[in-house]
Amino acid sequence: MELQNLEKNLEREHDLLKRYASHYAVLENERYRIMFYNRQTMFTILGILIGCVLFNIFNRFTDNFTVSVFALFISFAVGIFGMRYVIGPRLDNKKQMEMKQASTIRYQPIIQEMNEINQLLEQNNTVPAKYRTVDATAKLLEYIQNKRIDSLKEGLNLYENEISRDRQTNRLNFMAEQNQRIIHNQKFMLKKQRKMINQQTLTNVLLFFR
Repeated sequence: MELQNLEKNLEREHDLLKRYASHYAVLENERYRIMFYNRQTMFTILGILIGCVLFNIFNRFTDNFTVSVFALFISFAVGIFGMRYVIGPRLDNKKQMEMKQASTIRYQPIIQEMNEINQLLEQNNTVPAKYRTVDATAKLLEYIQNKRIDSLKEGLNLYENEISRDRQTNRLNFMAEQNQRIIHNQKFMLKKQRKMINQQTLTNVLLFFR
């Protein structure tokens, strides 16, 4: 009976955690969208257009070729640099602030639901906070359904053992990959050395017949 209650509580907690993770992923995507928002290409094109306008204005007041070249350089430098690195970033920052405000309003229901889920998870308190994850609760449910455990404590110990084993396997795989790279580099160096030796031998033979 105790195991049945544990399974029900874990299922409820697992569903809550999945919903929370899904909402969190949506908010993270929105956060990155705002963080990396920029219109650099557009501002660069505008800078080029401004440079063309400035050059035409300056060019009207001079017939000297050197001055015209200097005016061309200054016009495009001012236009592109000003739009790309001065005006553009300020406009982007303003736009990002507007996007943040709009997102806060648009995602308010999701944020509110996430807060409610947090409260429910604290109330249920089926597993310790360390194991309050989608993966951990899914594993614990799997242990119960496959009759591998008879209590929560056994499930947590089994989960820790499997995590430790997976980490060890990953560490061994990483070391094996590193060894393969070292062997590959050694073979490459040996091949290079043989080539140098063969070239040197051929050079010595040619010198002998001179």
